[in-house]
Amino acid sequence: MLGAALAFLGGCATMTAQDCSRADWYALGYRDGDQYGLQAQIDQYAQQCRTAGADVQRTAYLAGWADGYAEYRSRTEKFENQ
Repeated sequence: MLGAALAFLGGCATMTAQDCSRADWYALGYRDGDQYGLQAQIDQYAQQCRTAGADVQRTAYLAGWADGYAEYRSRTEKFENQ
């Protein structure tokens, strides 16, 4: 499940309906914010899943992204202040 999400981030893979329904949306959002410091990618995921005939869990993704991005900013600020 997470492997499918990681493949999607690589830009080559398309999320299938099964990938969308099995995704841990909070964890996916957290990873996008924490590891990559990315702007929330929920609209891209939503488009992929809509095309596949599935839905995303927008609220869970955005909650995860907010938590992950806060962690990313905390690490970045510590690094910049050294």
